[in-house]
Amino acid sequence: MSGAEKKSWTRPLRTALTQELHELDYFITRAWLIAGLLGLLASLVVAATVSPSVGKACAALSTLYALIYGSMLLRLRRGPLTSTAENVMAVLESTIPWGFFFALYLAQGAGYALASWVPPMVYTLVIFGLTVRLRLHAAMVTGLISAACFLGLYFGVVADALPPVLQGMPVYGRGMQISRALSLIAGGVLAVVTGRGLVTALGRAEATLRERELFGKYRLLSEIAKGGMATVFEAVYCPEGGFERRVAVKRIHPHLAEQERFVEFFRSEAAISSRLAHPNIVQVLDFGRAGDRYFLSMEFVDGMTLAAFLRAARRVGRPPSPALVGAVGRGILQGLVHAHEVARSADGALLRVVHRDLCPANVLLSRTGDVKITDFGVARALRDSAAAQTKTVVGHLAYVAPEQAQGDPVDPRADLFATGVILWELLALGPLFARESDVATLAALMHEEPPPISQRRPELSSGWDDFFRRALARDPARRFASARQMLTALDRLVGGEDPQAVAELERWVREHTGEAPVEDPTHVDVDGEVTQIRA
Repeated sequence: MSGAEKKSWTRPLRTALTQELHELDYFITRAWLIAGLLGLLASLVVAATVSPSVGKACAALSTLYALIYGSMLLRLRRGPLTSTAENVMAVLESTIPWGFFFALYLAQGAGYALASWVPPMVYTLVIFGLTVRLRLHAAMVTGLISAACFLGLYFGVVADALPPVLQGMPVYGRGMQISRALSLIAGGVLAVVTGRGLVTALGRAEATLRERELFGKYRLLSEIAKGGMATVFEAVYCPEGGFERRVAVKRIHPHLAEQERFVEFFRSEAAISSRLAHPNIVQVLDFGRAGDRYFLSMEFVDGMTLAAFLRAARRVGRPPSPALVGAVGRGILQGLVHAHEVARSADGALLRVVHRDLCPANVLLSRTGDVKITDFGVARALRDSAAAQTKTVVGHLAYVAPEQAQGDPVDPRADLFATGVILWELLALGPLFARESDVATLAALMHEEPPPISQRRPELSSGWDDFFRRALARDPARRFASARQMLTALDRLVGGEDPQAVAELERWVREHTGEAPVEDPTHVDVDGEVTQIRA
């Protein structure tokens, strides 16, 4: 397809067709190779039984084109052709009918070549092959080149070589040959019209199928992550109005949809997350059910997880600057301020949402430098002082607060401990409490003193050690009292909002966006039973 034609396709359809057309390219190229080999065999038979001259000429051409298509078949095994390769192939294919035309002329004379059905049949096959592969530009070029080749051969070679008895016949006259050339051009035009009609029909068919797609107004594109509880897809929100929006759809597994406790857990995530409307929190847009599958529709963040960011930084051995770490920390803490102190229920009551599973896998970094907290699936809303604590053990063990790991009551300060671990690991480019086993991790979390960050990064000021001493205190009373207070302390270290740090973060993410997100387990206590879930 030409560039203009490709733009008329929606991205999912174009992606699917690219793969299908590549397979069709491979099939047709292999068919041409087989045809060349069969042509070589038939030519040898003709040479031995009917006409040695015709057989040898056709055998030479069949061998040449078999070699060309054999090499092209090897190229197609590596992937789709580039536009340059497609143009070269179009030119080569357009010469096939007239190569045989010239061979017939040399072997049997001008009259035989003009009367033979072989060149027009081969031309029809070439045009058909280009049309079904939607190479409409190539089909038009093939029609023009074929007309030029035919007229060039006729007026340059064949016309003067016609026997006198044939020169007077209208079917061999110049006017008839010009008409034949025009019909070749018309064949290219017809291929373009047919191909564009096919494109339009496919586009309309896709629009019609939207009504029958999974979740109705959502079209799933590709899988982002998959775990024990749900699968997350990149998707397109495409309602009846015709506009489209890129979203992420989290779909619970069918076997869990039969268990009411998991459904309630999923519904609780939707209910809490829908009340968290803040630039540093991934927004939940919709919750619903299609058949036996429950789903969440969320804001799509084009970028990477903080866990993937850490892996990339470790791989290149380049620790992020304190300013960049400050930008990440500010984004997390601003989101927590909203969740802890601002978000309200439908009746106006303060929710005081505690994430309880804050970790690098649940922090997203966008390609535009945004920092967003995601996956409030194990969060709890502590609506009033009488219910301002929870004893549920949840979270990634290396990031949970000590009181959370012990099953003691937790409050928003548990999220501040997790934030401290995340920022420490960002600066150190290494794990703080994570060990080879859960038992060893728990022992480190409960009994080992976090080393001063200045031991890992001597260039940092002593203020960073004081910051982490407070953020990572085992006793909640010794930690920062709130996310807002912790944000103020971090701002004193990094100088507040820094556009240059955000730009640095954007460059990092753009550089390493290709890395896939981490699938870390989340421990969830449901009715007293600890279950591992992912995504």
